[in-house]
Amino acid sequence: MKSIRILACLWAAALFGQSPGATGSGDLAGYLGLNDSQLAQLQQLRNDRERAAEPYRQQALAVLTESQKQKLQALEEALKLCGMAREASRLGLLAPSAGATGPGDAAPGKLRLTGELVAGGVECQRFQSTDGKLYTLTGNLQGFRTGDRVEITGALAQASHCMQDTTIQVDAIRRLP
Repeated sequence: MKSIRILACLWAAALFGQSPGATGSGDLAGYLGLNDSQLAQLQQLRNDRERAAEPYRQQALAVLTESQKQKLQALEEALKLCGMAREASRLGLLAPSAGATGPGDAAPGKLRLTGELVAGGVECQRFQSTDGKLYTLTGNLQGFRTGDRVEITGALAQASHCMQDTTIQVDAIRRLP
C-alpha cells in the first residue's frame, strides 16, 4: 500500500506542478533507492515537462475566473507546504492540534486527543477530535467502534496504509463519558 500512496503523491505533485524539493524527493529517492544520477535525470525530465506544459497552463488559466485562479493558487501553495509540514511533523516541530491536551500531559513526541470514532474510514478507523480535525487510527483500538467517545494517546505515523487524513499510531485508548 505504501507504494500506491507514493504513486498517488507523485501523480498529485505532477498534476499541480509541485517542485521536487517540496515533495520530499530526498525521502522518495531513498525509498526507491535512486542514485544521484537517476535523481538528476528525473529532475531534468520534470523540468522539460514543465517547460512544455507552460503554454497549456496559460491557456487553461485564461479560461478561469479571477476567483478560480485565486483558489488554484492557494492549492498550489498548499501543495508546496505539504512536504515541509510532513518533515516538520516528523521532526516533532509542529505543535499538536487544538484538540490535544498540553505538552505536559503527554510524553514528548506523543499526542493526546479527545473526540469520537466516526464512519468514513477507507482502510482504517476514522477519528474526529474535539476541534473537528479528522484522523485515521492504527494500532489496537481494544474493540472500540464508530460512535464511541474516546481519548487516544499516540504518535503521528511515519507511514500508513490508511489512504486518508493524518494517521495516528494509537498507544492507548480509553472511553470518555
